[in-house]
Amino acid sequence: MQSKKWFFLVIIIIMIMILLSGCSQMENIKKKHLFSDINNAYRHSILWSDFEYALSFQKNNLQDQVKLDPMYKKIKVTAYDEKRHVVNSNATQIDQTVHIQYYWIDQMLEKSIITYPVWEWDAHSQNWYLISELPVFE
Repeated sequence: MQSKKWFFLVIIIIMIMILLSGCSQMENIKKKHLFSDINNAYRHSILWSDFEYALSFQKNNLQDQVKLDPMYKKIKVTAYDEKRHVVNSNATQIDQTVHIQYYWIDQMLEKSIITYPVWEWDAHSQNWYLISELPVFE
């Protein structure tokens, strides 16, 4: 009879561990889906040269402290191609490498840059924020 109690106790402990593991996995899946949505919105804002909206993804822009440089109004983006992204071990930061093609409105000469957006998970607000600067166009 004593062995049955231990058996059920072990089963209950295993089930609790599986449940906790599943909750952790669900949290990571939720974070991945949210990042995908936010990254797509950011990518589209850059593709449409809507840099004011792109600026809103920055973490330090929450208080509307950051103002957009007027030079961004002279840029038209023609391509945004994410080459890679690396998620850190605890899934709280994502480093990307992005190739952007663009032209200055007054030059009509297409150029390209490689930029390195860095995203950070804010556990308090449950959201991803861009912690790097917007692309710098030369």
